[in-house]
Amino acid sequence: MFVISPIAAKPLQRYLESRCIPMHIANRYSFEVVIFNEKRHRNIHYLGFFSNNFGVIYKSAWGVTGSISVGITTITRDGVRCLQKTHPVVVLFSGFMDFLSYLALKDLDSPDCDVIVLNGCSNVEKGMRFLRQHIYVYCYLSLDERGRKCQKYLDENLKGCIIVDRSDRYEGAEDLNSLLIKKRTEETAPVRSGRRKASLKKANKG
Repeated sequence: MFVISPIAAKPLQRYLESRCIPMHIANRYSFEVVIFNEKRHRNIHYLGFFSNNFGVIYKSAWGVTGSISVGITTITRDGVRCLQKTHPVVVLFSGFMDFLSYLALKDLDSPDCDVIVLNGCSNVEKGMRFLRQHIYVYCYLSLDERGRKCQKYLDENLKGCIIVDRSDRYEGAEDLNSLLIKKRTEETAPVRSGRRKASLKKANKG
């Protein structure tokens, strides 16, 4: 038994801030899940994301993950769930945090093409029917063993589509969210450096 609501728990908000995910994007596509923990005898708050079959994948601010009957999630350019293609291009992610990171990196409220979130690389077979409807498949998979195996499966079995591996975009990072954090850190670094220099200059004058 669980309860869903807009994201209000402070630990979840701080977690999203630490991952550089804007709240307006997080609240549009994800939500807060409250699950009663019988062992601890208290409610635990998670960040949740729906799959097409109304299953839920959830993640705590401390990295604890779980799922309830979760399948794939497919989304249109309007940001709504879909079963059929609405664009010749589809972008593929292994998890919803990478999808949210993609929107944040491109400063978008809605995708600029069709999207499929596998909610775990083990769900790749469930997504093949939707993927085959498209001409181009752009893959943003994690750079771990599961991501590599998933990419290999797509390359070998998704015939008739042009598959583009985008993992080179975040080479040296773990995934798309790691790239987002790196970029946001680099963007704020000159500002912090400038403030420090101004502060030192003022101190020297004194």
